[in-house]
Amino acid sequence: MKNGLNLLLALLIISSFVFSNSASAAEEALPKKNEANSSATPEQLVQKVLNAAKENYKKLGPVELNLNYVHEDLTVKKEITTVTKLEGGGTITATQKPRHEQNAKAVIGGNNFRYDLSIKSKPYSQTLYFDGHLWTEFLQPRNVINIRRTNQMPGMLSIDPRDPAASELRHPLESDLLDKTPLHAKHVGVQGDSTTGNDIQIEFASAGGQRYRIYFDAKFDFLPTRFVFYHLDGSILFDKIIDSQRVKERKAWILSKTVRKGYKKGIAHGFSAKGWMSVATVQVKKIRLLSEEEGIRLLMVPSFPPDMHIHNIYKRD
Repeated sequence: MKNGLNLLLALLIISSFVFSNSASAAEEALPKKNEANSSATPEQLVQKVLNAAKENYKKLGPVELNLNYVHEDLTVKKEITTVTKLEGGGTITATQKPRHEQNAKAVIGGNNFRYDLSIKSKPYSQTLYFDGHLWTEFLQPRNVINIRRTNQMPGMLSIDPRDPAASELRHPLESDLLDKTPLHAKHVGVQGDSTTGNDIQIEFASAGGQRYRIYFDAKFDFLPTRFVFYHLDGSILFDKIIDSQRVKERKAWILSKTVRKGYKKGIAHGFSAKGWMSVATVQVKKIRLLSEEEGIRLLMVPSFPPDMHIHNIYKRD
């Protein structure tokens, strides 16, 4: 179990220390809010983006996505492998490379999610199922099943294509919107460079005091289009651009591509900043629309084979 997510973490945790974004320079040029929108309260704006996401993915229905991940670390010149020992004798192995690429497949539908990762060069496969409450992880050829709650998952970037603006897997954007009080929520222009004033900007503070800001674009039915996380000094830690594509048959949006640039403290003070130290790209290579029946079949957690070692981690707390 303790080794279970090593290969997934190899891509997603490599840059997880890169955690902040800053639009302070861009804010100086922000247009005034549209007068028609000025009376909306922060609570109303939060509810608006929550409703928009729910409506979009309800229309989208079940789909299968082929995903490509590429991580480029400009600070790494050659491959570096670090092994961390855990209590109980287990280990976590993390590998940093100048460039790392892998592919995965995701199925989404309702509150459910499935994620399949396989490594061609190794006899390894990992399948994660999420039923809205618990994560069930199948690992082969180790014959291991791990069952966790979301807050028991490793600290890593979200793997759900519907949640590209989550601060991490354990903190979905919906949870932040429902459970946290924003520092502010207001109408703005399109990420600071338009006078429409119809888009929405919501800002939160992390447990460590770092600010992060999400932009929701009216052209994309108020889905998130930018996620900015800041260092404590106000400079950008990472700036993530989120592109969506229209699924005409379902009259809904789905992720197309994200590009996440990470910066050292004090380097970036606006959206046009250079000098990033890492770039992580996620791209949807193929979309397959599923019938309700096929979606249910692919998303259903299968029966546990008798030879599997089952770890009910969710019962430990």
